[in-house]
Amino acid sequence: LFFVKSIEVYYQIAVLFGFVGGVLTNYFLSNIWVFSRNLNTLSRKEHCRDIGAFVWIGIIGLLMTMALMWLFHEHFGLSELPSRILSLITVFSNFFAPKYFVFQENKP
Repeated sequence: LFFVKSIEVYYQIAVLFGFVGGVLTNYFLSNIWVFSRNLNTLSRKEHCRDIGAFVWIGIIGLLMTMALMWLFHEHFGLSELPSRILSLITVFSNFFAPKYFVFQENKP
């Protein structure tokens, strides 16, 4: 919401900026702290596969967030802040999907 309120960026573009910064930070921090994986033990192929899966999961989460923000803001008439707070339900999918598809030892 910093971009929306301080420099008047359209709220959907602000969500995109947040996504790009967040997905890059989240991938590396998830590897190191959340799932205690050593990035040096992954082969290049494994690393590329994991980053690709992580980004796709992130894109799906971004689209879900943007759709919910549109619904709450444009359809129900809520301002950006309440719309963003209500769209935080996507946090659960953004944690559990990578846990199952990226950071699990025996991937499906």
